[in-house]
Amino acid sequence: MAAQSGGRRVISPLPDDPVREDERARLLAQTEFRAPLVLEAGAGTGKTTALVARIVVWLLGEGWVRAASHLARTATEGEPTRDERVAARAVCRVVAITFTEAAAAEMSMRVGEALHRIALGHDLPEGVAASLLPPPAERMRRAAALDDVLDQLVVRTIHAFCRRLLVAHPLEAGIHPRFEVDADLRTRDEVVRECVEVALKEGYGTSGNPAYLELARLGKGPAELAEALAALVDAGVSPDALSEDPVAPARIQALQASLVEAIERFRQADRGRLAQLARGVKSQAVVGLLDETLGRANALGGGSSKELESFVAWAREVWPGALGRVMSWAQTSGGFNHGERAALGEDQAAVRGAAQALLPLLRHLIALDPALFEAARRALDPLLRKAHEQMRARGAVTYSALLREARDLLVRHPEVAASVRLGIDQLLVDEFQDTDQLQCDVIRALALRGERGDRPGLFLVGDPKQSIFGWRSADLAAYDGFVDEVKASAGTVQRLCVNYRSTPRILQEVDRVIEPLMKECRGVQPRFQRLIASPKRSSSPGFESGRFAAVEHWVPSAFDPVSRAPCETTAREAREIEAAQLARDLVELHHRHGVAWPRIAVLLRSLVEVDVYLDALRAAGVPYDVTVDRSYYQRREIIDASALVRCVLDPTDHLALLSYLRSPGVGVPDAALIPLWTRGFPARVTALADDTREAAQEGLARCMADAAAALPDDVPGIERIAGWEASLEAAVGQLGALRASFENDPVDVFVERLRTTTLIEATESARTLGHYRVANLDRFFRKLAETLQERGDRAALLRALRADLAASREADEGQSSPASLDAVSILSIHRAKGLDFDHVYLLDLHKGAPRREEEKTELAFHEGRWELCLFGAPSLGFHAVRTEREIREAAERVRTLYVAMTRARERLVLAGLRSPFTASAAEKSHARLLEGRGGEPVDLTALAREAVERGAGFVDASQARWVFPQLLTDSGAAAKRADGDSDAAFDPSAILAESRQLDGKRSEAARYAARPIRGPASAQAHEALRELFETSEGPEPDRLGGAEGRWPEHPVPRAVGTAVHRALEQMDFKAEPVQELERLERVMHSAVAGVVPQALLEPTLARARELLRRFAGGPLYARLRRHADQIVARELPVLLPPLDREDGPVGFVTGAIDLVYRDPCTNELVVADYKTDDVPLPEDRQARVRAYAEQGRIYVHAVREALGLPRPPRFELWFLGLGQIETVPIEGGVRILSA
Repeated sequence: MAAQSGGRRVISPLPDDPVREDERARLLAQTEFRAPLVLEAGAGTGKTTALVARIVVWLLGEGWVRAASHLARTATEGEPTRDERVAARAVCRVVAITFTEAAAAEMSMRVGEALHRIALGHDLPEGVAASLLPPPAERMRRAAALDDVLDQLVVRTIHAFCRRLLVAHPLEAGIHPRFEVDADLRTRDEVVRECVEVALKEGYGTSGNPAYLELARLGKGPAELAEALAALVDAGVSPDALSEDPVAPARIQALQASLVEAIERFRQADRGRLAQLARGVKSQAVVGLLDETLGRANALGGGSSKELESFVAWAREVWPGALGRVMSWAQTSGGFNHGERAALGEDQAAVRGAAQALLPLLRHLIALDPALFEAARRALDPLLRKAHEQMRARGAVTYSALLREARDLLVRHPEVAASVRLGIDQLLVDEFQDTDQLQCDVIRALALRGERGDRPGLFLVGDPKQSIFGWRSADLAAYDGFVDEVKASAGTVQRLCVNYRSTPRILQEVDRVIEPLMKECRGVQPRFQRLIASPKRSSSPGFESGRFAAVEHWVPSAFDPVSRAPCETTAREAREIEAAQLARDLVELHHRHGVAWPRIAVLLRSLVEVDVYLDALRAAGVPYDVTVDRSYYQRREIIDASALVRCVLDPTDHLALLSYLRSPGVGVPDAALIPLWTRGFPARVTALADDTREAAQEGLARCMADAAAALPDDVPGIERIAGWEASLEAAVGQLGALRASFENDPVDVFVERLRTTTLIEATESARTLGHYRVANLDRFFRKLAETLQERGDRAALLRALRADLAASREADEGQSSPASLDAVSILSIHRAKGLDFDHVYLLDLHKGAPRREEEKTELAFHEGRWELCLFGAPSLGFHAVRTEREIREAAERVRTLYVAMTRARERLVLAGLRSPFTASAAEKSHARLLEGRGGEPVDLTALAREAVERGAGFVDASQARWVFPQLLTDSGAAAKRADGDSDAAFDPSAILAESRQLDGKRSEAARYAARPIRGPASAQAHEALRELFETSEGPEPDRLGGAEGRWPEHPVPRAVGTAVHRALEQMDFKAEPVQELERLERVMHSAVAGVVPQALLEPTLARARELLRRFAGGPLYARLRRHADQIVARELPVLLPPLDREDGPVGFVTGAIDLVYRDPCTNELVVADYKTDDVPLPEDRQARVRAYAEQGRIYVHAVREALGLPRPPRFELWFLGLGQIETVPIEGGVRILSA
């Protein structure tokens, strides 16, 4: 470990002769075939090469001899032993287990290539010791025979291996003889959906189930129930786990004991000093609160559930506001204020440790919700039992159940384990550091149990320093426990430390950064081991040229333009600085130094903020390939889009209906679900797909109105989503139309209607990270169209949607491969494992850990029992799970940094905002870890000052280059402005001019910030109309369209326009007119009910009915009936970038085009806008034409751009009451605000 010497961290020396130890380990891997052997292969040391070499040497040597001996013993007298039979037996008795399909394929391929080379007499493959092989002629003969039967080599993932075990022994395992692995989770989803839907009929029915109703009251509806049930089924939770009393006295007493112990420990460490601070009011209050919490906790001695509920209610009331102080005390650096530091003195570490142990318990106490947990348990218990029965009856096994069933088979039936064991000579396991307890149990039953003479040779390869998949159940405690058993079984542990990938400077930086952090802790963190550059790499300096160095630390701090002092910088600003420098760097590397794009990688902790970097690369013309992470399929917008498609394609999928109704595009409140369901809403929506669609729509309208009326007024937050029933009505109508479109329209038309009718993309674009969400949706709809074109039918598309979700899980387990495109690779650190690149940029290192979903269902098997968190409500012992998880995540954070740094071959860049240039560096960030870097101490403030003085933008110190990208940008700009003029004095007049210019820009920025984000396309037209109305001197008050002398923005004219527009949008021009008008009167009533005051409702509807009848009796209606087939779109939504207007919106412009049709005479498109105003005078209509010209330009521009028309379509105003059309001349285009 790192030691301290005179203020300088000293890196501990290497063990004696590590190179010889490495050679000995590689040799042992090819000679020790009986005793178990664990090979811990550090990053870049060639673990796959060692695995392949072991298999090749075994097959050509002892494995061949053993197979030939067996065949000779069992052959009939005089029968020759042919090479192909020997080869087949030797090969089929080697079993290699990997953890991904990609790794299995690579190992098979490399073994095949090695044997093929040997069979042809070529040089031996890398790593294979010639002294361990037969003479050349003999090994060529054997290799040729082995090459012919290599398809019998068993290289499988752990799941595939376990599946074969169960297929061979279904009766012993107690599973369906023809069971299927539910790889795409289709069966699980069907079972969960059916179980929940059956339960809903009872739970939300007339009698009602108290558990479901209580959950609904707490905001947990059917969708959340289905999600929780799926999580429980996936994890293989036994139904009995939900039968236990969650607040049994013993469990309450255990929680009480933990809380009392933690508070007492804190009090002992503090010894009353924080309570005595003269000016520490907050500290005194928190200590006093701890004393009261201790007293109340001690009162829980009897373990009463009522007492617990009272205690929790009190804690949830008083502790949330006080918890921040305890969080500060628990911080690993800082945290204590000046008075606290002075009072605690040398005991700060003890108090910090006590606060760190206390904090999780206090958080747990606040999170407890016994009522919610009990309701969830009672609701899920029967559902889980039914789901287990259904999964077994259908012969479906999930991946997690597959491992568990295989483990139970081998443990409970030793005879089965013995028979499997006797069929294996060599068992090899790759990436063993990513194993979990179940997988260890399977390997243990085969290789460490039974008679020693019957056990196969066991070879485990892994590197605990690269165990970074804890969120996927990788468990270093299971790894350490298994290694101990290997040693107890006369096995050995060997280590590889010679690195064939990176240059010495990169490996030395890994030592400086990682060794002080990677402190050995059994089951949590392995011992750090330094890597040694291979002889071929030992003299390489790495990439050193000009301003490029082999190891660079970028500090993306902003600098004051005048004082040149570093400024406090936000995380977003730091990303933008990093992105700009990255783009400049890559352009120079490629164009000046000839570095190929695929040799460069950008690694990020996650891809959430990737757009900042992609925008910079796109602007610089740098090609990139973003490796998709699994979270794409778990993003909210993709889940909502998938639910929409499932609603359209499968009218009986009521869970998909629930998801869609609760999506941002519809926004039905949870409180409305029970009123809707009890009134038969799902069945009515299903009926939209059959021949009774019109009757179903009428029933739905009554159902929705009744449900809205039944909704209590005191539902919290209901006022924020007023009008949800109108959104629901529109969504239901869209579903019916989309189902008809799927049946009747071409694929491209159907998909386009999905996108435009629901406005899902426009809705998501207005949310946080809208640009990223829209890009995700565009990809989703393109994939949807491709699937429909390829497969065509409804069932195939539904299967494809489920397969996409399954692909996300497989991608989760699959190993990335370098991009085949001529582009820079951009990927997450986890996806980069197993890869390497010449230039590696680790960016955004100041990003903290992602926040966990507070209401997510979580579970863990801890100390012999399931601990659960249902809908955010934890079981009493769940705090232990969270505490253990936080410890493991902190350790894994160090290992992910190690993995990321060891991907680099020639050059490594670490970029992230660090103290003192940020007010609050994320506690759980990699940048915080870099502050513990070993070697010569680094003062970043001093380095920044030196970089400013030198004018170079970087400084070399502590065996690395420290780069300040903002200074590089400024120095580059200065160099372009004046060559050799860096020593010139400041010009006061120039400074004054720049100050005035800056003041002008500040005023301009303030005006820009005051502008709205969005605006309607009709904004300028309304301004013009208002001016016309105000300046009119005509005798008639209604002359310019106002109702009874009112400006048209009065509620009545607006509502009349809304009603008539809605009617024309839904009008069936081929229907019988009288009946159609009667139907549309109901549509208009629905459109304005709740929009205008009740007193104005009837006058509004009267004017709307009159206007609609005048329209129906006039020439415009007749025109539309004649040319109904020429109608292209009605109420076409428009979304445009902002217009170049000083007072216009800065985000986007929206609108809806009333009508787009094709002129039957010219076959050209026409854009029409309906006008409900009564303007009989020609001069007044011409005034309207001039006023609406700008709106027309916007609509015409949108249609022309969207459809790629050679010239703009015609724009018309249709005055509905007069039956007249006015053509609006469109001159010039629309100026879009430049980015």
